[in-house]
Amino acid sequence: MPGAAELTIDARGPTPESVAGLERHVAEVTARVAREEKLEVELEETFSLEPLELDAGLVDAVERAAAAEGAASLRLPSGAGHDAMVIGRHVPSAMIFVPSTGGISHSPAEHTPADALELGVRVLIATLAEILASPG
Repeated sequence: MPGAAELTIDARGPTPESVAGLERHVAEVTARVAREEKLEVELEETFSLEPLELDAGLVDAVERAAAAEGAASLRLPSGAGHDAMVIGRHVPSAMIFVPSTGGISHSPAEHTPADALELGVRVLIATLAEILASPG
């Protein structure tokens, strides 16, 4: 039996309040398990980045472009630390996701068919064309 174990918990949410709620839940559950199993537990926050809401106007433009290209769209929050989370603190930002086979992402097994990638690029081009054509 090991004398110690270390693990990472990635708590993400669309708002600071939701992240705080997840952090409280993690603290409560780990404390309860530690008590039940007669273990010691130590929680340490190693990284934190406040959630960022993407630019509503750009998200609308992406959604219109997807519809124009015949692509299905779904608005969903992304708690991941994508570039848009960093860039979006300085300039308006949005993201376009393309589906990977079986939903597998960030893995060597990830695969996205060429036609899905092409559709994503067409949506990006249509989004940029709309933005560039609009005044201001």
